[in-house]
Amino acid sequence: MISKEPIYKIDTTTYNYNTYNHLTYFNIPIILSYTFAIGKKIEIEPATGIELNLLIHSNGLSLSNSYDLVPLKQIYKSLFVSSITELRLRYAITDNHKLSLNAGASISLGNTTHTEHFAQKKSSRLFFGLSYQYCFK
Repeated sequence: MISKEPIYKIDTTTYNYNTYNHLTYFNIPIILSYTFAIGKKIEIEPATGIELNLLIHSNGLSLSNSYDLVPLKQIYKSLFVSSITELRLRYAITDNHKLSLNAGASISLGNTTHTEHFAQKKSSRLFFGLSYQYCFK
């Protein structure tokens, strides 16, 4: 008589691991912009360029291709480049005082992780800001 039961069983091992990952980058923007005056008090300034992102601190663990836990510093690149686009809207309160509303986006031009790791990642961000400018005259 032939048994319908398999002669082997697939073994599955499960590991639960919780970690807090933290990456800190120092961003250096290289931007070209041009200011357009709209009337006496309003200016629009579109800007575009690249941003150098330097990894200055990493804390935490992630899985490698062999499913080992490795430090983030071994997975993430210490430098990657992003494209950046920004739009600034400025209002002149007086001749010396200006208020700016800034909005922009940035996306990495390549992977932020080394190619030998299966978790290929890109970076993107949106940013908004309000700034005050005092002009010495």
